[in-house]
This record gives sequence, C-alpha cells and structure tokens, in this order.
Amino acid sequence: MTERVKAKPGKRAGEKISKQKSIIEAYLPANKNSFGQKQRAWVVFTDEDRIFWLRWLRPGYRHCFMIMNDDEHWLAVEPLASCMEVTVLPSPPDFNLPEWLRGQGHQVVEASLQRNVQKTAPIAPLNCVEVCKRVLGLRALYILTPYQLYRHLSGILAQAKTTKTTGENHG
Repeated sequence: MTERVKAKPGKRAGEKISKQKSIIEAYLPANKNSFGQKQRAWVVFTDEDRIFWLRWLRPGYRHCFMIMNDDEHWLAVEPLASCMEVTVLPSPPDFNLPEWLRGQGHQVVEASLQRNVQKTAPIAPLNCVEVCKRVLGLRALYILTPYQLYRHLSGILAQAKTTKTTGENHG
C-alpha cells in the first residue's frame, strides 16, 4: 500500500512513497559519505556496566555504539575504554541488524548523518557518547551521557513524526 506525499527537493509532486519506508528515511536527507555512497546510521544503547563508574548512569543507557549500513555491508563502531573497535560484520545485505539488536533487549535509534557541518567539533573527553556524536556530525556540548543522546535523537524522531502527521514543512 502506498500514500501520496508532498513534493520534496529533487522529486516530482505526487510521487508515491511506500508506507513501509521508515520515517527517518522519508524525512531526513539521504546520508552520503565523501565518496558519494549512501549510508544509514543507528545508535545502539546498552546496559553495559563492566566498568564500575558506569553504574551511576541510567540503567539501559550506560553505553552506546554505532552501526551503519551502505546497502551492502554492516559496520559497527564500538568505542571501548581500552580501544576503538571498527568491524565490518559478516551478514547478508538484507539482514535487519537494528531489529536483531532490539530483539536482544537494546534500544536502537536511527539517526541522520550531518555531513554539511563545516565547523570543527568542540574539544570534549573521548567516551562512547562523544564518538557517536562525532560519527553523526552532531555538535551538542550539553549531551554527555548515553541517555541524553537517546533523548536528543528520540526528540528528532518525534519531531519528524509530528511533521509527517501535521503536514508542516519547516524548510
């Protein structure tokens, strides 16, 4: 089943978009890297607390990492206390990694990659949240914990849903 949507830049009025498309995919710009490849990104929030000082953070939001997809490969960017793991995950291209991670009990939020920001990122301590913010191109000094990042990204998703529901166009 399909529905008609307002014309967007580069699209003709009345072009149909599948209801099965995610809200993020329908309302945020296509994310492309510097090589012109399409990329989608998700932030995964976990209850990882092997390091004692993480226990003061909100349960379920003690650690975060990134997964990305370019329609052919899944990539995981896992910021750890001792190192940074960047892994191409061996899985079929049609494998739904975000859904699988949700099934494992993690919160997973799709996020837009901001590649048009020209300002240098602010200096900040290197932790899992800062790594995710850098990968996303997010410049928000007030986001320090995984839960704050989750709330920020969920707010963007809620705003996209509201825009779709009310038909508002702010840009």
